Amino acid sequence: TNLAYQVMGEKGEYLVFIPGWVTNIEEVWNIPQLSAWLRVLSASSRLVLFDKRGTGLSDNVNEQQLPDIQQRAEDLKIIMGAIGIERANFIGLSEGGPLAIYLAANDPDMVHKLILIGSFPKWIKTDDYPYGLTREQHERTKKYLFENWGQPVGLHLMAPSVKDNEMAQTQCARFLRRSASPGTAKVFYAMNIEIDIRHYLESITVPTLIMHRKEDALIAAGHSRYLHEKIAGSQLILSEGKDHLPWFGVKRNEIIAILTFLHNGKAVYDSDFDILTIEDIFT
Repeated sequence: TNLAYQVMGEKGEYLVFIPGWVTNIEEVWNIPQLSAWLRVLSASSRLVLFDKRGTGLSDNVNEQQLPDIQQRAEDLKIIMGAIGIERANFIGLSEGGPLAIYLAANDPDMVHKLILIGSFPKWIKTDDYPYGLTREQHERTKKYLFENWGQPVGLHLMAPSVKDNEMAQTQCARFLRRSASPGTAKVFYAMNIEIDIRHYLESITVPTLIMHRKEDALIAAGHSRYLHEKIAGSQLILSEGKDHLPWFGVKRNEIIAILTFLHNGKAVYDSDFDILTIEDIFT
């Protein structure tokens, strides 16, 4: 299996970005907000981007060979081995969070620090887990995605602040089309519904920062509150906003929180920007 990855940045520790649903590591540079967000992260870290098996530039999969979380973890280890990484910091966004948690629980020597953004341990609402959507709601969403693939599906949930912006709509639609086929997108969504890594949470021992927008339109902030309750010593930051994707509606104090956590082990989050500047982090 061929797995696509790239490394940017020439100093600092490795920072592996585990993306959500579907990606294309070439197309990310055609979305200005995402490109700028990644460049900030790579200014002081060696940032690793990759396309999960079945998405973007990595090899396709069929429905009989769908990669589970264990397979995805092995794929990521192969990528890290190819680069020569033994230990790294990890950012898990959305569905990428459970994979990062799985690695931190099962291979803690590989994970230095863990950042979870807009993530969840389980995405379907059940009697013992009150967050997320019901299975019926997820099925309706899956049907909508499949019937409207090729359009900017989900932009109103992933980034409501730009849902009416024609340029953002065009970029979103192109990114999705180049990240996965409609069939792949549909089966990967179905896979995400079945994710449940709650049993790993209490075994996490690495420093963990959990970030979530309070009114996230796609993944409710209650998921991150649950993660914070179960991961001992974790730090939870709830910021204002509805955008699920952190490069839209971005706030300077969110960036400062990520950078201070990576470099000092504890995130500094303060709306008074005169107290701390990004330059202060490195002095």
